[in-house]
Amino acid sequence: MFWLIVPVSMIAMQLWFYLIRIDAVKASVWLFLCPIFGFAYSNILLHEPITAFTFAGTALVIGGLYLAQKMKTGEQQ
Repeated sequence: MFWLIVPVSMIAMQLWFYLIRIDAVKASVWLFLCPIFGFAYSNILLHEPITAFTFAGTALVIGGLYLAQKMKTGEQQ
């Protein structure tokens, strides 16, 4: 219960609000990286297998983030 209240809820939300104040776009990038961190944590802590589907999904997420950043920087030029 302590884990759910303090680190996951309170600290994560404070970090999220801090990132939004600095740059909302960069904060949204971190939000989209949550599934990747979830895969890593489940593999390390719970010894869940990482399959080809995991790598394919991760590649799609990273590719989408890269394209979004590239389009954002292209609009500013």
